[in-house]
Amino acid sequence: MKTVSIVICTYNGEQYLREQLDSILAQSYPLYEVIIQDDGSTDGTMDILYDYQKKYPTLIRIYEHKIHDGWNRNFLDAILLTKGDYIACSDQDDIWEPDKIERQIAEIGDNWLHVCSSYIWNDDKQTPYYSTPCNFADVFLKYPYCGHQFLFTRDMIPFVQIGINADMSHDRLLSLVAVYKNKIFSSKYLGVHWRRHDATATKIYENKEDEISGFSKIVFTLKAFLRNKKSSVIERAFNKYDIVMTHLDETDGSYPLSQIYCKLFRLLKKQTIWSYLKAGTCFLKLRKEVWGDDKLSLRKIYTIYTFPFRWWYVQKDNV
Repeated sequence: MKTVSIVICTYNGEQYLREQLDSILAQSYPLYEVIIQDDGSTDGTMDILYDYQKKYPTLIRIYEHKIHDGWNRNFLDAILLTKGDYIACSDQDDIWEPDKIERQIAEIGDNWLHVCSSYIWNDDKQTPYYSTPCNFADVFLKYPYCGHQFLFTRDMIPFVQIGINADMSHDRLLSLVAVYKNKIFSSKYLGVHWRRHDATATKIYENKEDEISGFSKIVFTLKAFLRNKKSSVIERAFNKYDIVMTHLDETDGSYPLSQIYCKLFRLLKKQTIWSYLKAGTCFLKLRKEVWGDDKLSLRKIYTIYTFPFRWWYVQKDNV
């Protein structure tokens, strides 16, 4: 039987932590280990964790994260502590279905990453949030998957250090690698009740739109670039993508559009009028992945070449 490690990262999570731990410990598939790493909690989180460890001393291992650098780094470092054949990540405030791990093990096949679906849990309302197949463009433009949905193999472990070097979140890193390698399975199985509340660390992707017209967004971005104004958020985001994508391209290169993406990320990071016009040429080559078809018209060409400018306006504080 394949062994499974569970990774939980905590920070001031006393309110919902017991419910999450109980749902994990009630899994129908036998667990090999539960790795819990705390990022400097100041509430009763550690007391709860040690209470559970006393009840399950051979199963639960508790660590205190020495870096205190947020949930991104906490998860990446905690993943490196695992020994199981498969690893599943858990938030501190959700509830898992009893057969979550069993179903994911049954469905993953020879893939590296299984992404289950989940219920978005707001107050008393739960809405299905289905996992759907995506391509590379979806991962960096839409952020379609979250770590609580994941079960992955140890094939992913060598890439975790790349994620640490790039300061990229574990869920986006694993998504990029799995899509790049074509080793991902998206399941309609609803395995997690994903609780959303004010203290939630992770957010649902939102394509922020407002009443300003597309043309006005282009003009705003052009003026910003002429004043040499850049978004530090976008610069950091695409520096991360550049590091990860360059590593994948140099060590593998199997993704057909790999080099175009490498070039695109570097151009988007520069944030100049010229670099964004060049980025438009990259998007032209990627149009089937981004827009779903490769048909061209004058209107479509305009849409493609202005997309980076409109996107910058919407995402300058959001990536």
